[in-house]
Amino acid sequence: TISATGFQRRIRAAAKAQFDGDAQMEIVAAAIGGDGDSTDIYRGDRDEHGNYTWELLRSLPTTFYWQGIYGVTDLAIDAGDVDGDGLDEVAITTTSTNGSDHSRISRLHVFEDPGEGFASMMVETRDLHHLGMYPIIADLNGDDIEDVTLVLRGDTSSSRRFSVKRFDGFDGADALVQSQSWYYLNIFGLMWQGCVVAGNFDTDKASELAFVGLIQRPTPTTQYDRVKLTLTEVDGGAFRQVSGSERFISMGGSLGSSVDVGELLPVT
Repeated sequence: TISATGFQRRIRAAAKAQFDGDAQMEIVAAAIGGDGDSTDIYRGDRDEHGNYTWELLRSLPTTFYWQGIYGVTDLAIDAGDVDGDGLDEVAITTTSTNGSDHSRISRLHVFEDPGEGFASMMVETRDLHHLGMYPIIADLNGDDIEDVTLVLRGDTSSSRRFSVKRFDGFDGADALVQSQSWYYLNIFGLMWQGCVVAGNFDTDKASELAFVGLIQRPTPTTQYDRVKLTLTEVDGGAFRQVSGSERFISMGGSLGSSVDVGELLPVT
């Protein structure tokens, strides 16, 4: 919890970041305020005694994201240098659930210069039925400037397909542009759970997206889950799946905490 403003805020998401150019990494953390009526973004840094101090960078009311009565129910955050200035920007997604029909509204914001007013670089809204969104900041095209990839955790179709959309910047950019529209990471198979991570799984400069999805839930008669893995890269400005596999793996827990991508690689 954070006690930076005189009352407790429970951290719902956090990432490491470099905001001031020194040799010490900082923490950017996000918390849902009150009854979901705001999203509070904090910066954590060590003082001269080695203790973390918290600074409230911005408090975003619910109406900042959308007009309506629904509060924030989930959020995710990441940080990275998307404009090539050596300092990190912040990407945050928030999700609101309408309790009457379980529809969800999510929004992505990318902010720069936390110490200089936290200026907005872009906004992307998803106002349809889905399971939520989260951002990944990584260099997917090998230009040494990180991109923002938006992950959609299940779309409106019956197959709950996971999708990604990429936004790119350039050296000195003060805004991001959409480089690629939604690309499905899985086409067939009902996805009960899934997660996407970025990493350099080959020998080139660019990172790839590894998608792990749980296709088949365990039953009382089986101890194994059917898990699908795909590796996707940016090739010539477009997403391209480079490999994929399916395995039966003994899980015994949630997918996000139980699957190591290394267990499934290499794939064919």
